[in-house]
Amino acid sequence: PEVEYALNPMGTVLEGERRAIIDVIEEMNDAIFAAGAQRVGTALKIDERRDKPASMQHKIDKVMEGLETEK
Repeated sequence: PEVEYALNPMGTVLEGERRAIIDVIEEMNDAIFAAGAQRVGTALKIDERRDKPASMQHKIDKVMEGLETEK
């Protein structure tokens, strides 16, 4: 399964199946340790919906729509 990502000023958003995302996080941390780091801090927030489809872009679109209606 593919994991999409978006870099932003506050971190990185990962999108995909939960198991695939956890696997990617493990690979990322392993790569940092392999590069010589002695410590890695990982903050993880999961937003998982099962009642309807959702995506990073959908959330952005909804915020932009809300901003337009505020004008």
